[in-house]
Amino acid sequence: MSRRPFDLTQHAIQRALDMGVDGDEIAQAVNHPQSVRESDGRELRTHGRVTVVFAPGPRLVVSVLWRYQSTRRTDVRRAADYGRTAKTPRYEREREYLRRRKTCHAKDWEGGRRNRRPRTDAQ
Repeated sequence: MSRRPFDLTQHAIQRALDMGVDGDEIAQAVNHPQSVRESDGRELRTHGRVTVVFAPGPRLVVSVLWRYQSTRRTDVRRAADYGRTAKTPRYEREREYLRRRKTCHAKDWEGGRRNRRPRTDAQ
């Protein structure tokens, strides 16, 4: 029994080309997923090293992602090799500013360990 064909959005095609993902990997993720998760009316179907965002009604692949976070980080570092631009310097400055401002509070699972930075809010 063969599966019904599916379409890819322009974004999904561009992502697959940028990532160097073969069409067979996308087809395996759509037709024979190892795991399926629901997300806002779409499905995240995972097979092998990729996850595809799939709209089951129109049978449309919306986007292609790496399965693991570590692979995503490596992909961002290699963005220039793919012809994409990495994050802008302004974006990086804003993220660094927000990281410095962020204060963390001890959580139950941290064993009561306190963050070394002082809290900025008045107590």
